[in-house]
Amino acid sequence: MNNGRAFIGSIMIILSAPLQAENLIFSCQTESGKLVRFSDLDRYVRYSYGPSGFPDLVFIEPKRSAQKLCRNDPNGGFFYHGISLQHDGLTYTVGEKEMVDPSRNYMTVSLEYTLSVTRADGRVLSNIRCSRGIVDKIRAANVHDAMIGDC
Repeated sequence: MNNGRAFIGSIMIILSAPLQAENLIFSCQTESGKLVRFSDLDRYVRYSYGPSGFPDLVFIEPKRSAQKLCRNDPNGGFFYHGISLQHDGLTYTVGEKEMVDPSRNYMTVSLEYTLSVTRADGRVLSNIRCSRGIVDKIRAANVHDAMIGDC
């Protein structure tokens, strides 16, 4: 009987806990079908990667660990914007690289979203292409800007 009361008490605590609003910053599905998500949780950013509903990796870091990235090729060949989050010595970055053709009035010739995981020494551990279901709200995200170039 006591086990039943403890279980009901646990459910009540979970249900009465305030829900933290989650604002999606970025989401996409990889070519292997895994979901990548960056979410704004007020003072924190949550990262998740893996199957929908049961991700392989989830972590939450203070917003000071996140930054928006913006890079422009000084020759006008590409534009990049993204967001990165540091966790346990690794940097998780997702973003859009838009290749343009300066000779054709800077018309977009390719657009690609990727997730990369890098070590502190700059070594890239993985580089995964997003293939569908892209939701990009990075520019509107309320995190630190790390502007590089003329963005």
